Amino acid sequence: MAHRFLKEIREEHRRFLQAAYDEADGTPGARVHREDVMRASKISEISEYEASAEFHTWVGTIDNVSDDFTTFTLTSKGVETAERESK
Repeated sequence: MAHRFLKEIREEHRRFLQAAYDEADGTPGARVHREDVMRASKISEISEYEASAEFHTWVGTIDNVSDDFTTFTLTSKGVETAERESK
């Protein structure tokens, strides 16, 4: 049961990063908006979106997250990770 839950979380984080990458056109430093990432990643709950944003901030794949989580930028590490994971 726990394994399935962790797998779902990892998949949600992966979809979040891929959506951010797509919205930023693969450009580090490009500003990305919450609504676009939620729509593209099919994340429907704000709390799930914020959990993914916090995770990706922690691992360094996104940066400059606004206080209300509505915008952020993709880092070079985020671009590299998204490209590696999409192969």
